[in-house]
Amino acid sequence: MTMRASLRFPDRYAGMNATEKEWALQIEARVRQGGKIHEGFEEVWPVAWHYESIRFKLAPKTWYLPDFYVLYSDGHVELHEVKAEANFRRNRSKNWKTSAVKLKTAAELYPQYTWCVAMAPMEPVYYRPPITDEESLR
Repeated sequence: MTMRASLRFPDRYAGMNATEKEWALQIEARVRQGGKIHEGFEEVWPVAWHYESIRFKLAPKTWYLPDFYVLYSDGHVELHEVKAEANFRRNRSKNWKTSAVKLKTAAELYPQYTWCVAMAPMEPVYYRPPITDEESLR
C-alpha cells in the first residue's frame, strides 16, 4: 500500500461574506502591484494582509475583532472594518451600530494603529480620535 502526501493550502477567503471577499481582492491586487507605478505614483503600498487575525480588549468581557489587518511598506498598520454599503446608508443594522461603537472605542484605546471603515466598492473612511487639549500641549 502506497501513501501519497496531500498538501492543501487553506482557502484564504474562507469565512468571509461577499463584501469582505470583494475588499480582500482589492487589497490583494494592491499587494501584488507592489510599488509599481500605476495611475500615478504610490509611495506607500500594502505588503501583507490578514483576515480576522487580531483581537483588542476594550473592557472586561468585551473584545473587538476587526475584519482586516493590513501592513504597509513603511511599517504602519491599518485595521479595516468592512460593511455593506446598504447597512451604512440606512444605519439600521444592529451589528453596524455595535461595530461602530467598538471601532471608535478601539481607536481611542489603541491610537498607534490607523482605523478605517471600508464599504466595498467605496474608498475607506478613516477614523481618528479627536485630539484633547492635553495632547495638543505636548
